[in-house]
Amino acid sequence: MTGSVGMSKKAIGMKLGFNVSKSTTVTVHIPYKTSGKGREVVEYTVRKIRYKITRTKTITTGINGYVTSRKKLVAYVYKYDGIIGRVVKD
Repeated sequence: MTGSVGMSKKAIGMKLGFNVSKSTTVTVHIPYKTSGKGREVVEYTVRKIRYKITRTKTITTGINGYVTSRKKLVAYVYKYDGIIGRVVKD
């Protein structure tokens, strides 16, 4: 998670429907066949889904409630969605 919206991680998790503070380790097996010519390298990329959370913080004055300023707060939460792999010749 990056940014700040002034909400707890539990509240953000309830809004998104998954635990935003959970961390896991993933092991991936990428099978491939070699051509036998030259060197080949396995490249991979972690695919993530990005969620944007926005809130507007409003500051008012005293008892009359006049709005003096508004501030937009933004945070991004990333959720693991898989691995993309390929074999390339070096």
